[in-house]
Amino acid sequence: MEKNYIFHQRLKEQCKKINKPIYCVEQELNYPKSALNNYRYGKIPSGVRLLELANYFDVTPEYLLGLSDDPNKTTIAEYFYGLEINKKRELYQLCKEYFDPNYV
Repeated sequence: MEKNYIFHQRLKEQCKKINKPIYCVEQELNYPKSALNNYRYGKIPSGVRLLELANYFDVTPEYLLGLSDDPNKTTIAEYFYGLEINKKRELYQLCKEYFDPNYV
């Protein structure tokens, strides 16, 4: 399947997962009628709509777009704890420099 059509496919999968037809999601999000079905032709949603849909389905925008196969959101803490120790130190230094203007 081409990347352009993955968005609509994943949208349909998420609707099925929560047992709601696409038109119900449109109504709940106050979208015009058939707004979500129009993506079946490969159109990509605006950034705002993408974020709204990702939040609605509790998945990442990257997942909906087909850029990731993992639908789960990752918190900053989960991301940080998943880093190797040298990357944690590097990130700590960057944060320290950013938040402490007197840091030399």
